[in-house]
Amino acid sequence: TELSGDRAASGADASSSTSASSPALRAVGDFNLRAISTLLDTELQQAMATTAGTAVGAPVFGLFAMQIVGNTLEDLLLAALAGGVSYVSLLNLPLRRADLKGKIGRVAGNFVSDVQAKMEQEVADE
Repeated sequence: TELSGDRAASGADASSSTSASSPALRAVGDFNLRAISTLLDTELQQAMATTAGTAVGAPVFGLFAMQIVGNTLEDLLLAALAGGVSYVSLLNLPLRRADLKGKIGRVAGNFVSDVQAKMEQEVADE
């Protein structure tokens, strides 16, 4: 463990001495992966909860509504409507995943373009 502690200390010294002079290294150091990961996890959990809530809630609502109406035809229509809403909510999940993948791609693209621009500026300044 002493060797790894020495290695970590020398790595911290090297990165702090170069990060003060390099905007690209500062941009990489400022990138908060944990915050972005938490944000994306929260969005994925919200999408799953919304989908599950709608998929379960629609049939339950349909069953309660069937107790109010007295006609068999209306019961069948309510059952079909509740099933359709539940089905559409399940079909919406891949769309939400695709939207989340797009957000991940935009965040990564913005990060790469920011670091690349700072590296090009650093090369141009030298």
